[in-house]
Amino acid sequence: MRQSGNTLAMTQQSRPNLLLTRPDAQSQRFAGEVAARFGAMDVVISPLLVPRFLPATLPSGMASGMDGFIFTSETGVAAALVAGVRAQGEPAYCVGARTASAARQAGFDARDAQGDWQDLAALIAREDAPKSLAFLCAREAATHLQTVLTVAGHTIARIEVYSQDILPLNPQAQALLAGARPVILPLFSPRSAQVFCAQAQPSAPIYLLGLSAAVTDAFTLPFARAAVAHRPNSAALLDALAEVID
Repeated sequence: MRQSGNTLAMTQQSRPNLLLTRPDAQSQRFAGEVAARFGAMDVVISPLLVPRFLPATLPSGMASGMDGFIFTSETGVAAALVAGVRAQGEPAYCVGARTASAARQAGFDARDAQGDWQDLAALIAREDAPKSLAFLCAREAATHLQTVLTVAGHTIARIEVYSQDILPLNPQAQALLAGARPVILPLFSPRSAQVFCAQAQPSAPIYLLGLSAAVTDAFTLPFARAAVAHRPNSAALLDALAEVID
């Protein structure tokens, strides 16, 4: 098999399997990015967390009384629209490029922090004055972002617009984990790491990829190899994949 660039030469028989646990559309997108860089792999998609939009109660006069919005996921943007939030010129502070793109397509004045929650806090901190901001998030979202912003003098209205319901690993994923070939396991959040570890008993060698150190720290099962993305985005996670299969 002919390879080029950072793509690694392996026979199809020796290539690890790829197990993706994000919702189907996001997993399909990442699988395409993997194939474009590394060539064909056997892929199984078994979502562990599925978003469920909540009948959110929005504060009275929120649209006119808030200085802007905070989004930490594409799902948060979609759920906010379902909850009745509409852009009226206020800025939307977004954790990364994909979230910013979703917010921009929804009509928001999206501002991209290009990183993680700490980069997002830093982006907002660079504003001239404290603001009243609506944090539109998952029910399970951590509180550290709003805590940091509140300490900095901002007023944060946390509005839980969706939940992340747990799904079991499907039979195809269980079969993969029971096999002998290594399984590449990209994980994008500490919660997905925790949910996986609560369900899985893999005998296959696990090649763990974490979007951040917090993700790999939350992974409590044995693994054969591990790498952490140098930035919290899919391009950096592909670099981490190159590390574990080199």
